[in-house]
Formats: sequence, C-alpha cells, structure tokens
Amino acid sequence: MATPTIDELPTVIVTSSAAFQGVRQPRAIVKVGAFGAGVAVSGWRSWTVSNNSFYEADTFHVSFAASTLPSSNDVNWFFSQKEAFVEILAGFPTHPDSPDPSELQSLIYGRIDDIEYDPVEALIIVTGRDLTAVFIDNKIAAEYFNKFSSQVAQALVDLHPGMTGQITDTVNKSPKVGTYYDTDQLLLVPSRSEWDVLTYLARKEAFVVYVQGTTLYFGPNPTGTGNIYDIVWQPPTADHGSPISNVIELSFSRSMTVAKGVTVTARSASFTTGKPVVQSYPSNPKAIQAGKASPFGDTVNYYVNMSANHSPVEVEAFAKAQYDAIVSHEMKLKATLPGDNLLTIQTPIEVSGTGTDLDQTYYPRLVTREMSLEDGYQMTVEAQNVSPNATPEE
Repeated sequence: MATPTIDELPTVIVTSSAAFQGVRQPRAIVKVGAFGAGVAVSGWRSWTVSNNSFYEADTFHVSFAASTLPSSNDVNWFFSQKEAFVEILAGFPTHPDSPDPSELQSLIYGRIDDIEYDPVEALIIVTGRDLTAVFIDNKIAAEYFNKFSSQVAQALVDLHPGMTGQITDTVNKSPKVGTYYDTDQLLLVPSRSEWDVLTYLARKEAFVVYVQGTTLYFGPNPTGTGNIYDIVWQPPTADHGSPISNVIELSFSRSMTVAKGVTVTARSASFTTGKPVVQSYPSNPKAIQAGKASPFGDTVNYYVNMSANHSPVEVEAFAKAQYDAIVSHEMKLKATLPGDNLLTIQTPIEVSGTGTDLDQTYYPRLVTREMSLEDGYQMTVEAQNVSPNATPEE
C-alpha cells in the first residue's frame, strides 16, 4: 500500500496515556519583588509562561491564594507596589519536598503589568511581560544616525541599569543607521519606541532580537543550533488499541493557499534612473499538474515594496526572504505534552512515526508552559515549516 501524502490526510488528533507513564515530580518557585531582589512567595495556585517567537515579549500569568500568602506579601503588600518583578523557576529537583532553586530553571523574568484581586475566590492574579517591556515602553530620546546598528543596540541597553547585551558587532560591516533611515525615508523620532528601533535594525541586519532574563540578544538567528526535540507517534496495533506517543494531544494542519503556490514580487524605486527595480521569486514558479489547474489562478501573488536605490540582486534577495517567510506557514503543528525544560523557541521539533509527509521538521513559534496544583506541569507548542515537497523552480 502506498504511503499517503499530506493532501490525502485530514487533521490528525492523537490522545495517549503513554505520556503519563513514569513518576514525575515537577516543582516551581515564584519570586516577587523589586528588580534583582525578588523573594520566593508561597501560596501560588497556578502559573502560565508563554514564550513567543523573536521580536515579541514573552508573558506570564500567576494566581495566588490570598489566604495562604505570607503576611509579608499579603494582598495589601501587592497593591502597595508601584513596580514589581516576577521570576518563575521550574524543574525536577532531587528533593521535591524542599526544592533547591539551583536545580530549577528560570522560565521568565519580567515586570508586572497588572494586579487583580478576586475577593470571592480569594485570589491575587498578576500578569506581565518579560524585560522586552523595558524597551517597548520607552521612547527613544537621542539620535543615532552616526552609529552602527550594534552600537545603537548597546546604547539602548546601557540606558537601563541591570540589563546586559549579547550583541553581534556590525561596526564597519554594515552601513550606519542614518543610511537605513535615509533610504527608507523614515525619521528616528521620539515617538518611536526603543523596541521599534531594535526590531527595525535587526531586520536590516538579517538578525533577530529578543530578551532572555536580563540580557538583550541582537544577532544571527540561533534556531537550529542546539539539540532537536523529538515527537514520536506510533499508530494503534493489535497489541495496543490506542496510539502510543510522548504527547498528550497532537494535531497537524496545512495552508492550502500556500500549498497552491506563491510568488513574491519586490519593487525598489530608483532616484538615479527614475525606473523602479522589480524582481520576483521564484522567477518561474512551480506549475500545477496537468488537468488540475485552478480557475482562480495557479499561484498566489504577493507584491512588496522596499527602500529605494537597491540593486537587482538585493531586490531579488528581499523577494526571496519574503517568500521564505510566507511559505514557512504552510505546515503547522500543535501539541500538548508533559511539561519539561528542554523545548525552547529555538529548538527544532522532529516528528516521526506517522508514515506520511507530516514526518518532518517544525520550528516553534509559541511555547506555553502551565503548572497548577490540580493539573500538574504541561506545555503546549505551536510550530510550523514549509512542506518538504515545496521546491519552487527558479
């Protein structure tokens, strides 16, 4: 029997009790307090940490039972704070009844945005973002036209005591910042946030930018540089009537708009010749099989503009970058698993065992971890990639 292809498959949903085999004793500590001076606060009932893809802030949500809060951190203490920070640490300590913080991993360190008190349920609920918020909430107050991108990133880090930078040097390797803004006809004005500037410059350098703990990362995309996270699925057999997997739930989907075929056309105005430079990628898109042509067109066409005075090679490279970003959304995976600290937003996920083209590599765009007294430690991941069969002709 031939192996089915993606096109022949419906959405797959798997539930397996195999994920719960073995003894797991996860533990967590929630610290709350001033910047760099948080203390463990007992009484939490549940927490959620969402790690987003690059350029976005990670978020947290923690609920505390007001009746079990220590007197030094009661409801009045929470509502008297003008600024407070949360750190959530989790893991599998050697002694679960008295977890050693050094055996736990910090999942997020961030500033509280909102505090809510529910007197009916007697719950304190705090929500916030990681320290990406420091740059999102501050407007630029200086001009950086004569600096290189890495110098601007370091200068913005230096404005915030306690923050450090892991910044790839671009001095004399790329144009100065003023060149970017001149060609894009944009102004570095005080109305723009520091994060707007950082993400803009990161994209110009083909970098990514994100915050982890108290460190700003500004440099090449680290995705795929570490270990691979395996999701293994086994279909039911005569010996076991249910599927076996290391996941609790698993589903796949495919964007048929992308699968149909995509072409990106980029345009850059020329102040020298007066004629725009126009390039498409792929220049010769894959054809629909004979007899299967769509009445609505064989491919989906996207048109994008870039800054002025770019060469044909640069315009084509820009079109390809936009194409790659679009087609990366074709294949999507969503899985719920027992919580661990191995999967990160930079970790590729390798799926195997379905016996279909769904067995491929996926790249996370959202990892959400949750721990509660009722449900234990779980995580959900949403990931995506282009289909392995997507091979545009150029």
